[in-house]
Parts: sequence; structure tokens; C-alpha cells
Amino acid sequence: MKKVLYVTTVSRTINAFLVPHIEMLLKEGYEVQCACSIDKPVNKGLLEKGVKIYDIPFSRNPLGLGNIKAFKELVNIQKRENFDIVHVHTPIAAIYGRLLKLKFPNIKTIYTVHGFHFYKGASKLNWIIYYPIEKFMASLTDVIITMNEEDYNRALTFNIDKVYKVNGVGLDLNAYKSNSTSLAQYREEFGLKEEDFVIAMIAE
Repeated sequence: MKKVLYVTTVSRTINAFLVPHIEMLLKEGYEVQCACSIDKPVNKGLLEKGVKIYDIPFSRNPLGLGNIKAFKELVNIQKRENFDIVHVHTPIAAIYGRLLKLKFPNIKTIYTVHGFHFYKGASKLNWIIYYPIEKFMASLTDVIITMNEEDYNRALTFNIDKVYKVNGVGLDLNAYKSNSTSLAQYREEFGLKEEDFVIAMIAE
């Protein structure tokens, strides 16, 4: 049985985007665990299916000291669990999750890019901070999955063999109904408030 570790900066990203992905892997016989800073209760369905959640102290500041502690905890988790695949999401978690490859070179690393912070029209500061980091981190990445043409073309310039583009994270139209009651039930099921749909998209 292959083991997969999902790494995100905050737990709301799991609730908003990753539940169907994780459930699919579970059905295919994978063992899946998650590491993140728990800012919202994790989807109950995943917990009931036995998905273990590690609460680690990621900071949204790339240079935050909490990230160093988080990385040390990731190293200890990998030593104990020996994951085959580490699938990272959001910029901060993606950095430290992929750094595991320096200590554990046999890990397969996948980075799903929910939007590079450097893009046409982005601030110079974003380019100065994030572009060189991502260019370097590509050498520790086996697969990059992008969600728009600009990110896809940018990733192709990095030192990485496999780059893919998908049209967004996907949307299950059956989960949305025309009446407000169904939408309220959906929010309750995933533990999300109305504003969380927007916040989750920009969470780092």
C-alpha cells in the first residue's frame, strides 16, 4: 500500500479543495495523511475514514520561525511514516514539504500550484521573493500541476521534467443547488462560512 502525505499551510485548503482528491485515493487503496496548521476543523468525513491530521505550526510569512519548527516536524513524520508521495499545496507549505526531498531523495514530490505569486502585473516584491524560490524548488519537484496558461508556461522554464495544466481545481455542480437551504447545508458539511470560499482561494 502506497502512502501519501498532503501538505498545506492551513487546514481550510483541505476542506475547500482536497476532500474529493483524498477520498479518491482512499478508494484506490492508498493510505493518506495530512499535515497543516489547523485554522478550521478538518472535514469530518476524512476523519471518519481514518485520515490522520498532523497540526504543525506553519506561518504565512515565508521567513517565519514557525516554519522551521514545522519543517522539523515534517522530517520526524517522514522518518516515522515513510511516505512514498508528498503532495504539496500553497506556497509556504510547498517550500517546506519539498525540502523533505533533500533528506529523503526517494520521495516523489507533487506540487499543485493554486496560482504563482509572481505573474504579469504582480508587485516587484513578489517577483523578488517568490520567483527565485520557485525556480530553485523545481529541482526538488517531480511533478508540477498548474491551473492556468501563464503558470503552465512559466513552470515549463523550470528545471523539471513533468508539468501539467488542469482547468482549475474542479467543481461538482451537483453540490450546488438553486436554493439557499442547500448551499447552507453545503457550508455546514464542510465547516465553511460564506467568506471562507473566498479566503480559501487566497490562503497560503
